[in-house]
Amino acid sequence: MSPRLLALLLAVAPAAACKFDGSGLGGDDGPGPGDDGGGPGDDAAPGDGAPGVDARPPDAMVDLDADDDTILDATDNCVDVPNLDQHDEDADGVGDVCDNCPHIQNAMQQDTAEEEAGLAPDGVGDACDPDGGAINEILLFEPFTGAALPAGWTAVGGTWTVSGDALHQTSTGATPVILYFDDGSTDDGWTSLVVDTTLDVDTIPPSEPGNSNRSIGTLVMYAPGATFGTGYLCSMFDSLTDVSAAALFLTRLTDGGSTVGVGPTGAAFDLGLAADQTYFTRSRAAASAQRCDVVARGMSWNQTAADLTHTSGTFALRTTASAVSWRHVVVIGEVTP
Repeated sequence: MSPRLLALLLAVAPAAACKFDGSGLGGDDGPGPGDDGGGPGDDAAPGDGAPGVDARPPDAMVDLDADDDTILDATDNCVDVPNLDQHDEDADGVGDVCDNCPHIQNAMQQDTAEEEAGLAPDGVGDACDPDGGAINEILLFEPFTGAALPAGWTAVGGTWTVSGDALHQTSTGATPVILYFDDGSTDDGWTSLVVDTTLDVDTIPPSEPGNSNRSIGTLVMYAPGATFGTGYLCSMFDSLTDVSAAALFLTRLTDGGSTVGVGPTGAAFDLGLAADQTYFTRSRAAASAQRCDVVARGMSWNQTAADLTHTSGTFALRTTASAVSWRHVVVIGEVTP
């Protein structure tokens, strides 16, 4: 097949729609101009229809790059949204900026769960939609692709850096450390939050005086305070007095750093926290209901509660005596019940 015919067939092939909108980032340059089949030295006059370099190409070949990001549609993983870097966090073939579940593989981009409730698709794919009976939206997707903390993140203790497509917290001291998000657009006022993360445990220190507990958690309905802030804490907690198994706890954090249980006594994991473990976590809060879910090693655990203390806020990441790397953070909010 000739190159011109192949290009024509690619140009008229239907392109997949993108639901999750975002902004593209800089990356590799795509093919440049001059690939329309005309070679140097063609003497055809401009606009005469001849196949010279100055001739207008057939209409079917005018636009092989619908989003003008220099990545031709035939190889662009988001044909309608500019994304020079072609970043695809979940490696499902759909680029982050148009993936309706950018952190969970869903190549078909199915978004039909709301139809059973008589609602229109909400743009959050079924693979990551926390509630198919409500209209939700992705409020924040952060894949940590840069070389510094993105705008809107503030640290309360700890050592937080970004590299290698991940966020790293390297301090393993006994004092809890927190990184919270507030870009000013929400005024810390989200009233419905679902926070998804995938994290890797890097280092868990051995037992030592004053360092008896380790934990890794997510705070929802979080409000910064004079010391640590307040909110609901979904925490994977491991006591060094019993390292056989960690447990998932749902607690309420006070600004002084202490926690008050609002859920059951804890859901025991199969193992204690250790380096080289990977966990998927989902922490949610809306109105008077809270829930924590953790998935690892083909198993899952959850905790639920119905507490009335905090009804709005932002979210935060928190560790104690643990070095951790987060691959991404995704925040989903409910728009209508």
